[in-house]
Amino acid sequence: MSKLFINIGSLSAGGAERVVSILSNSFAERFEDVEIILWHHLPVHYGIDKRVKIKFLSEISGTENRILNCLYFRSYIKQQNPDLLLSFLTPFNMLAILSLFGCNIRTIVCERNDPHFIKGGKFMEFIRNYLYRFADGALVQTKYGKSCYPINIQNKMKVIYNPVDMPEELIGRAIDETKANLFVSVGRLEPQKNHKMLISAFAKFCKLHKDYMLEIYGDGSMRDDLELYINNLGLKDKVKLPGSCKDIWQKLLPAKAFLLSSDAEGMSNALIEAMCLGLPVVSTKVSGSTDLIQHERNGLLINLGDTDGMYKAMCDIVDNNEKSLYMSKKASDLYKVLNENVISKQWIDYLRTFIKTNNN
Repeated sequence: MSKLFINIGSLSAGGAERVVSILSNSFAERFEDVEIILWHHLPVHYGIDKRVKIKFLSEISGTENRILNCLYFRSYIKQQNPDLLLSFLTPFNMLAILSLFGCNIRTIVCERNDPHFIKGGKFMEFIRNYLYRFADGALVQTKYGKSCYPINIQNKMKVIYNPVDMPEELIGRAIDETKANLFVSVGRLEPQKNHKMLISAFAKFCKLHKDYMLEIYGDGSMRDDLELYINNLGLKDKVKLPGSCKDIWQKLLPAKAFLLSSDAEGMSNALIEAMCLGLPVVSTKVSGSTDLIQHERNGLLINLGDTDGMYKAMCDIVDNNEKSLYMSKKASDLYKVLNENVISKQWIDYLRTFIKTNNN
């Protein structure tokens, strides 16, 4: 039917990368030609349908130089002339718009993080908002995310939640799973995830519940710092950092609860998956979490950076089995509105409006 190109930095482990892998596999069923262009030559972490082409920009250009790659990106896109370019993540959205200026390529930018949480602060936020004026469309994950942009960008912006790519037999599975004395968190080991707050809360929790463990899955620049912090608190045998994990669902199933301590999020895929599994969840009041969690109905919400609030939420889940079971059952209902088929259809319907307009 049409040629769809997707622009992103890489397909290494990450939330946006996971969404791109899920969507590109769905797009392969509906579009004649789907191609993903990657700016960094890193291993592909997720399974991609064989009908989806993957091009590393460095292989096209023969260099990792960002400026030269912009020129090669422009040349390659002009040559291939896709009906639509779908771009993910702020840096690569900005590079796409700058590289393709004047090329008449329909471009949709997709934001996957808290719009105010951007490297470069207010200046870079101003530049991003200026450049997004030239995009044909824009997608965000939350209503809060949309509200952060100027009105002229909001007017061409649509909110679509992240899809859940999970076997149906796993939906609600955690409700009946035999529970270990274990809390689990999943997220890159980066400052915005505020794992130190989570570890501090767990240290306080352990004074009353000495037989519990905390596992934090993910990799990142904070690993050494967090390991030192864990050791200094005397928690080396109780808090583990196993790294990234492809079978994360199996790691989540026996947990008492899923914990999210972030200071900023777009919409946490790990949170969505934990809820669909039927786990009680505790999250800071970040973008995405406040869309999905109804406090004390399908999860617990705490204030940003609230160590004591996280500690009390852990105690609440452990000490109140009836409440935890109720929240687990309500959490798993999320799958009905976020499953891959429902969300992919929303994306495809949105993209087709641009392609139809373009073909006219």
